[in-house]
Amino acid sequence: MEQKKLFDLLSQNCFRIPDYQRGYAWGDRQRTDLWEDMENMMPKGNLFKPHYTGCLYADKIPDESIPKEEAYVISDYYYLVDGQQRMTTLAIILFELLKYGQIHDEHYQHQKASFWKRSLLCFTKDDGSCPVYKFSYEDSEYKSFLEHVIFEDKAIIRKEYEEINSCYKQNLFNAKLFFQDKIAQLDSKGREAVFVKLLFCMPMDFNPIEKEFDVQAVFETMNNRGKPLTNLEKLKNRLMYLSANLTSVDNEQRINLRRTINTAWGIIYKNLGRKDAPLSEDEFLSAHLSLIKTPKYNGAFPDDEAGEKVFTMFCLHPDKWEESPITMESIEKYSNQLADFSHYWREIHDTSEIYVKKSLILSNTKEVKIFLAVAYLLRNQGKSIENMLIATEKILFRNTLPGTSVMDIRGFVTNAKNLYNNITDVTIDSVTSELETAAKGYDLMAVCNRFVDLFNYVRGGVGFHRWNGLKYLLFEYEEKLRIEHNKQKKDSQPPRIQLDEYADTQIEHVLPQHWEEHWQETIKDYDSSLQQYDFLKGKSFDIEKSRKLLINSLGNLTILRGGKNAHVSNDSWKDKQEAYKGSSFSEIDIAEEITPGGVAKERNQWTQTEIMKRGKQIFSFLLEKIEYDGDLKDFSNTLLPLNLLVIA
Repeated sequence: MEQKKLFDLLSQNCFRIPDYQRGYAWGDRQRTDLWEDMENMMPKGNLFKPHYTGCLYADKIPDESIPKEEAYVISDYYYLVDGQQRMTTLAIILFELLKYGQIHDEHYQHQKASFWKRSLLCFTKDDGSCPVYKFSYEDSEYKSFLEHVIFEDKAIIRKEYEEINSCYKQNLFNAKLFFQDKIAQLDSKGREAVFVKLLFCMPMDFNPIEKEFDVQAVFETMNNRGKPLTNLEKLKNRLMYLSANLTSVDNEQRINLRRTINTAWGIIYKNLGRKDAPLSEDEFLSAHLSLIKTPKYNGAFPDDEAGEKVFTMFCLHPDKWEESPITMESIEKYSNQLADFSHYWREIHDTSEIYVKKSLILSNTKEVKIFLAVAYLLRNQGKSIENMLIATEKILFRNTLPGTSVMDIRGFVTNAKNLYNNITDVTIDSVTSELETAAKGYDLMAVCNRFVDLFNYVRGGVGFHRWNGLKYLLFEYEEKLRIEHNKQKKDSQPPRIQLDEYADTQIEHVLPQHWEEHWQETIKDYDSSLQQYDFLKGKSFDIEKSRKLLINSLGNLTILRGGKNAHVSNDSWKDKQEAYKGSSFSEIDIAEEITPGGVAKERNQWTQTEIMKRGKQIFSFLLEKIEYDGDLKDFSNTLLPLNLLVIA
C-alpha cells in the first residue's frame, strides 16, 4: 500500500473501470460532502493541509490485454476494483476546472491547461491524434458517454452515446452540472485553490491487488462498503467470477460467455435504470427468481430471501445447497432469461393497456406484476391474452370486497410460473377459466354485512369511506356516467378524470364531515326524518352515529382531483354545486338533476333524499360490476345502514 496524490496517479497510470463494475451511483449527498470537504481544507505553506480521500484497489492489466491503439502510451494500466465512484468524481472536477483555460499558479510554472489535460486527462500523440483517456470505462456505451458527453470530446459524434437512457448516465450528467455550477461561482483564485487541493492535497491509499488474491472476490468484498451494491450488481460480478473459474471451457468460450453476461446486464440496466422511472433491481431479481424457484412459503420471493437464494444457485460449491452444477450453459441460459424478462417487467410498468393499468391500481404487488409480465411475454410469442387480462381485473376487484377473498394473491405467481415453464395442461385458456370461476365465489350477504361493520369499526366508523375498493369503484362509475352522457348527447366526450390521475385523486364528502357552518338545517331535517321508521319509534338511538351513517354512505362520496378536495371540502351546497359544474361527470351528476325528458337542471338541495338515491344507483352499479344475478330484496331488510342509505 502506498499513499499517492491524484497528480501521481493520473500522470503515471491509466485506469479503467472493468465490465463487472456497476455504473456511477453517486448522488447529490455524496457530491456535496466531497465539495464541502474540499472547501474546508485549510492552507498550509504553499499548499493546503492534506485531506485523506480513501483507498483505491486496482488490478494490473497485462500488456497483452491493452488495446493496440493505446499501447503507445508509456503508463501502467489498471482496472479499478474499488474506488471508481471517487475517481470518477475527481476526474469530472478536474475536467471542469481545465475548461477554464490556463491555470495561474507560480508554484506550477504557469503551465497551460492543455499541458495538464494531456498529462492527466487525455494523452495524445504530438499531432493530437489517437486520444487515450487516463481514466475511463472499458469499451462500452458508458465509456463513450463519459468521453464524448462528460469530457466533451466531439472527435466522434454518435447520438446513441449522448442519449441519457439510464440512471447511471443521469448520475454522471448530474455530477457534471453540479461541479460545473460550483466552479463557475469561484473567481480565478478560488479555482486555483481547488485545482491545487484536487491534485496535490487529497492523498489516497493505492493498493495494487496481489496476484494470489482473486480480483473479483476482492471486488465483492470491498464493494459492500460505501454505497452498497444491489444484489443484481453483485450477481453480475459473481457470474463473471464463476465464468473465469470454469475448467471445462476454452479461452474463446470464456470470452464469449463474459460478452453474453455483459450484454444481458446492459439490457437489464437499460430497462430498469431509465432516468425518469427507475425500477427496483432487487424486486426485479426476486420476481424473476420466483418463476424458476419456489420460496419457502410459495408465492413470490421476498427481496432479501431472493438475494440469498440466487447466490446459493451460483457459487463454487452449489451441491452444498442442493443446486445444479455451474456450467457455461447454465450461466448463459440464466443471463439471457433475466435480460429477456426485463423487457416485459419494464413494459408492464409503462403500459397504456387499460386492464393492466387497472389491475396494478387494484393490486400493485409483486405477485400480480409477475403474472402480468409473463402475460406480456406470452403475447410476444403470438398468443392472445386479452380475456386473461380482463379476468385478472375482475378478480382483483372482487378481492377488494369486504367479507370475501376469492383468490389468494399467491395464486398469481403459481399460474405465472406454470405458464412461464410450459407446464402441461396449464394454458392461457385454463388460467382464464380458473380466474373467471373464482371471481364468482363470493357471498353477497357476507359482503353486505361487512359493509355494515365498517360503520361500527372500533377505530372509526366511517363506513364506505374505509373500503379500499371505493376510489376504484367511483372511477369506474365515472366512466359509466361518461358513456351514458355520450349516448344521450350523441357525443364522444373523452374521460375527464384520467386513470393516470388515480394517485392524485381524493375521495370527497359532498355533505362534509364538519357540517356545522353551512349544513345545520340539512342535518336537523335528517335527524327528524329518522323518526318515520317504525323500528326507531319509541327507542333511543345514537344521533352522532346516525349522522356518520349519512355522511359516510355511498351516495355522499365522490372523487375530486388533488387540491380541489381541500378547496371545497366544508363549503356550502351552493358553493360546492358551482365548483362541480363543468367538471367530472360525477361532479356534474351531483350538481345537476336529469329530468324525465333528459334535461339537466340545478339541484336545489343536497339532503338524505339525494344521497340515498345516488347511493342506490352506485350500489346497483356495484352489483352489475360483480355480475350479481340474484334478488337483493331477499335479505335487504336485515341490513339497517344499507337499507337506510343505499336501497331505500
